[in-house]
Amino acid sequence: MAKRDETREMRAGKPPPDALRTWWPELRGRVPERWSRLTNEWLGEVEGRQERLAEKLRDAYGISEAEATRQVEDFLETHWNALSARHLTPSGTTAGDDAINNK
Repeated sequence: MAKRDETREMRAGKPPPDALRTWWPELRGRVPERWSRLTNEWLGEVEGRQERLAEKLRDAYGISEAEATRQVEDFLETHWNALSARHLTPSGTTAGDDAINNK
């Protein structure tokens, strides 16, 4: 996804399709806060893929595929709003874009 498209998605409050993979290093640490049954080994297997996280939730909690997918989407949207607030400047560009534009 182009940087401008991602910025537009951030402003809309909706994570882009690859958000979990993009932000996995930061979000991985927050997963056990929400789902304590997921082991570090399982999180290593997720590799930032939403479908794999949902699969691990189904295995750990015995929930349906639809419920696991809903929980992953809710988690991502909640944390995406926090991430986008931290990484967007008031102008609506990413902090990195402003640094580049101000050279």
